Amino acid sequence: MDMKNSTFDQIIYTSQNCVFWKDKERRGLGANKVFLDFLADME
Repeated sequence: MDMKNSTFDQIIYTSQNCVFWKDKERRGLGANKVFLDFLADME
């Protein structure tokens, strides 16, 4: 299972696409750097 999580993490954090995730209550739990940079550029 660790290898699956590690592979998934690598895909998310190295993706050129904006990625964010939420819990079942729609609270933000995390985002990749591309998404955070995108938000910072909007300010």
